[in-house]
Amino acid sequence: MQIGYQFSYKSTCHHACDYCPEFGAKSEANLTSIDLDKRKEKVSHYHKVLVPCNFQQTQLDKDLIAGATVNDHQVIYQAQISDYIQQEFYNNKEVKYQLITDDYLKLISLEAYDLTHVESVLFIVKKSNYKSILKDWFKVLSKVRTKIKFKFLQTGVSKVKYLSCYQAYKFHKKLQKLDRTVEQSQFLSDVDIYEPKVAVDMELEATYQPLFVNKVLDSNILLSIVIPSYNNKNEVLQTVKYLNNQNLDKKSYEVVMVDDGSTDGTSQFIKENFYKFGYSLNFKLIHYPRVAPRVPGDKRFRAGLARNVGVKQTVGELLMFCDADIVFPKDSLEKIIAELTTNDVIQIQRHYLKEGVKVSQLNKPEFDVEKNSFHPNNGYWRDFYQQGETWMQMKAPWKYICTFGLALKKEDFLAVGRFRKVFLNYGFEDTDLGYRLFKQNKKFKLSSVKAYHQFGKFERNEYKHSSMKRHNLLSTTAKIFYRHYIDPDIFDELPSFLRV
Repeated sequence: MQIGYQFSYKSTCHHACDYCPEFGAKSEANLTSIDLDKRKEKVSHYHKVLVPCNFQQTQLDKDLIAGATVNDHQVIYQAQISDYIQQEFYNNKEVKYQLITDDYLKLISLEAYDLTHVESVLFIVKKSNYKSILKDWFKVLSKVRTKIKFKFLQTGVSKVKYLSCYQAYKFHKKLQKLDRTVEQSQFLSDVDIYEPKVAVDMELEATYQPLFVNKVLDSNILLSIVIPSYNNKNEVLQTVKYLNNQNLDKKSYEVVMVDDGSTDGTSQFIKENFYKFGYSLNFKLIHYPRVAPRVPGDKRFRAGLARNVGVKQTVGELLMFCDADIVFPKDSLEKIIAELTTNDVIQIQRHYLKEGVKVSQLNKPEFDVEKNSFHPNNGYWRDFYQQGETWMQMKAPWKYICTFGLALKKEDFLAVGRFRKVFLNYGFEDTDLGYRLFKQNKKFKLSSVKAYHQFGKFERNEYKHSSMKRHNLLSTTAKIFYRHYIDPDIFDELPSFLRV
């Protein structure tokens, strides 16, 4: 499953359509030569680059596309089906096209054309056309049908235009019943689905250099641990402390902490106390600024993006993600590295410490896990831990991927496209990653490592410990997750979130 990079291009366009604005491909301002290096860096992790048809043949345009092809990316031009694009198509046989339409009659009209250089035909499914496409599906020639990719945009863009998740689910079911040759891959989105409510500081490709670095001489780093933290300075200091006190040789691992625009002075606090507490591990501190502060439960949740920022500064072949309030016993990193030698993805166990239980008790032989910890949310994770040996035999293994403690190979993380920028609220950004890893046939393993969640402040909880608020937040992000894949297995596993 290869995810592409979609250019947001000209602010003005001489073609009369609304595709670019609704895809998020219309820029607020025309690009300048200043953008060249930024664009080259941004596309470096992708296998293909999609360019809107308002691309013009100026020298700047050529330089931008040249930057996109430095690493042999496949450049695909996106354009609506029209007389213009048909004329341009026959003038240039050296490029690939992704044709776009929301009119099934335009699909029928393609029967007269050679589609050799058409990579795909993007059909935007709307309330106004989905019944017609079902009714007249076989009027579209087979050579066109096999190239169609269905696009399901967010109902937040227009509740009048686009299908709900349940309607998309029913469309998928009916079409595959009608035509068994329709592939699930035709429902996958090869770019992030545009979400207009994404805040300006939620930049998927953001790059920030470390504010503070500590290096261990002669290091040969194998494992890089990425920790995002927002207004969690005291807890993250404990997390770093227990990572500093591991049995593993400090030359073989590093910690990359990303201060996710905290307003509690986290970055300064860590810098001032790092050496005071005797920490001596490989460590990088990155400040990821915010345009505006956030509050739990708002639309500025970007823990996944903070992890993306951190990964850019890692050097290890192996990655581990953990939350800023998780502490690890001394033998944890050794076990995780060993488990990654025979598995692709390692899910660490999380146990919540009860109020009053001090983290200093964790490394004592007499520490009783059951007595001193608990499992919230009706024991969802406890039940999974008890069945962990059969994880890969479960119907939807991706449901249990969670970045409170997750380890995998860095090359696999980059290959599936990292965390998406369109998750505005708490939840499902890591499930989405797990789904992509699962579809790449990666082997999941429940770790023997038990990590511990420090007893937290009430006001830090994303959903204020309210089951209703938690459900509402997860319903928002579950829909974003589902629309990228329109996979019936996802809908069947998450009906309470997707039917509303």
